Amino acid sequence: MTSVAKRWWFWLIIVLAVAFIVIHIYLAIWVRDYVNRKLSEIPGYHAHVAAVTLHLWRGAYQIHNLDIKK
Repeated sequence: MTSVAKRWWFWLIIVLAVAFIVIHIYLAIWVRDYVNRKLSEIPGYHAHVAAVTLHLWRGAYQIHNLDIKK
């Protein structure tokens, strides 16, 4: 019985880890698209963000290759 319980917890941890990684990747893509959408709404300027890196454990982010042209 303990062997079955250990396997159940193992697979639960694996599934949660994979779900966290997938959500983290899609969240970064969604944030990048959101920022680009908001920057494109600024009249008279053309702006683009190449990538956004999220650091969820410390509540921070990095914006890579911010390009703003008037």
